[in-house]
Amino acid sequence: PEIDLFIAPSRDIVDFDREPVDVAIRYTNRQFPALYTQRLMSDEMYPVCSPALVEAQGGELRPDDLRNVTLLHDEGSIDWETWLREQGIAGIDASRGPVFIDSSMLIQAAIDGLGVALARRVLVADEMNAGRLVRPFPEPLPNHGKFAYYFVCPERTADMPKIEAFRSWLLAECAHELGESPAD
Repeated sequence: PEIDLFIAPSRDIVDFDREPVDVAIRYTNRQFPALYTQRLMSDEMYPVCSPALVEAQGGELRPDDLRNVTLLHDEGSIDWETWLREQGIAGIDASRGPVFIDSSMLIQAAIDGLGVALARRVLVADEMNAGRLVRPFPEPLPNHGKFAYYFVCPERTADMPKIEAFRSWLLAECAHELGESPAD
């Protein structure tokens, strides 16, 4: 409560020496050797859609039905390509459908019944709990432990009280989200 945050969503690489940024949170599979990094949590991606879309398909959506619905993409089709390949589903053009640079727009499109999205669990948990989204297939996108959310900041500032307080709060929130004890 004593720290005011300015949150700027961006996927750009942060230049901590030139930009007025204290920390970054990145969902990535790479390390940042010149920076302090701490793994916050992993996540999984899975298909989600509105309950109305499932009802429009006769009350059940099968993976083969994806031929007849719009695929919603979060910056490209590689995730859908991977998910379809891992499920053994061939003959579906994974590149078709709109691409959203912003995850909240992707999720809203799925809520609005515009198609099926591959979305991160932590970003759709509230929508799933509220019944605005459903998970038509149980299979997640294989992650194999490669991607996770990371806290990133310059080594020289990692021990500053405000940075340490924010990092501790984030770790506690992530642990709460996962139902775990906070990690130090």
